[in-house]
Amino acid sequence: MAVVAYEFVTNEEVAILSQLPSQNEAVSRRRHPLFGHVRCMNQAAPAHQALHLSVMSRQGSGQFDTWRRQPSRPQKCQVEQVTTGTGLSPSDAWSVATDRSAWRALRPIDSQA
Repeated sequence: MAVVAYEFVTNEEVAILSQLPSQNEAVSRRRHPLFGHVRCMNQAAPAHQALHLSVMSRQGSGQFDTWRRQPSRPQKCQVEQVTTGTGLSPSDAWSVATDRSAWRALRPIDSQA
């Protein structure tokens, strides 16, 4: 039986060696178009309803104030990340996303998202 030695390689080293964009960059680039796509779906679609509920919960309506994320969950939800990247409020982002050309013009730069 051959003995195999493993060497620890950090994620940074892998990123440098592979010269591929990080997973965070890939997710950031896709988050913005996904928001617009789901926004333009049929209002009866579950994804549209879930995103709309998430947007409404960020507007400060009291019924959602008690929601808390579990400690293992990300600090920001998708709506917060989209609004940070575009500089719009959740309700403004929801409104602008209906116009595809206007929404595409707001696409954040990778370093902002």
